[in-house]
Amino acid sequence: MRKLFALLCCSASLFSLPAQVLIVRHAEKDPVTRGLTAQGEERAAALAYYLTQTNYLLGFGPPAALFASRAVPISDRIVPRTIETLMPLSQLMGMPIHSPYNGYQVNEMANLILNNPKYNGKNIVICWNHSSIHDLVNAFGYQLPFDCTFNQHKYPDCRFDLVISLIYPIPPGTTFATVYFQQLLFGDISCEVPPLPYPPALPPTTCPCNDPVSCAQICDIVCPNVGQGDE
Repeated sequence: MRKLFALLCCSASLFSLPAQVLIVRHAEKDPVTRGLTAQGEERAAALAYYLTQTNYLLGFGPPAALFASRAVPISDRIVPRTIETLMPLSQLMGMPIHSPYNGYQVNEMANLILNNPKYNGKNIVICWNHSSIHDLVNAFGYQLPFDCTFNQHKYPDCRFDLVISLIYPIPPGTTFATVYFQQLLFGDISCEVPPLPYPPALPPTTCPCNDPVSCAQICDIVCPNVGQGDE
């Protein structure tokens, strides 16, 4: 798969490649309304500043385009949680949220970003459903640097505090994406030693992992199986 991707990228790089793709999951979901919880709305608001003011995410400039997965025909929401999560960022930057594909169309999403001269050298933000984030990362030519085997999707149901960074061209020998811990809300993973100040300072300190050993703590969580999954 990576060999095929490398060939495609070599061809695509003659025309265009983004500099960075940042992938986030939608914020916390209400099990009844299926929209964002109060905490999810708080995270969405904090993400707007996190994604525009955090130096380690802005090495390739501010976000140039915003994408979110759209609702599938069986969806219980007219406005998907992914779009709701990016709304504060959209309003802050005065930029639209594009949603050409649903959460299962990961290859189409990756192809659109990797082969469009409009995004050449740009920093792109994508909000997606956790059930197919690992497939989306694979479609972009990377692997997630963690494997939460207790979850069939290998992405913990209740982990909302991660940002996945994909850099292009892919550095030689690189397999895993870099994951940053947002450190935006109480209970988020932090690289600092507790006790931590609350509310956390923005922008937060750098807190990344990019291999199965350093990312192991992502899976070290017990998720209550109550309305957390994605359809």
